[in-house]
Amino acid sequence: MKPIDVETALNIPNTKDTRQAICILIFGGESKPAFMVEMLKPSYIRYKPYNNSFLTQGHSRLYGRHWEEVEKLLKGAKKLKK
Repeated sequence: MKPIDVETALNIPNTKDTRQAICILIFGGESKPAFMVEMLKPSYIRYKPYNNSFLTQGHSRLYGRHWEEVEKLLKGAKKLKK
């Protein structure tokens, strides 16, 4: 990580494959020199989509309450606050 100047930062190529960020850290109220960081591609590019809704349904049966029951509890709590 090396400091960069503003002109270099403004000329960074903008492509779909590269992900870069310019970071300026502040310690004790004093800003440190800016530096550029190569970032990972977004997760939707790195990984194939995966539907795990069956896990959510299974977990809600094991550990949760039906959404209608939760709504009733929330409505009851709102009435108690009034």
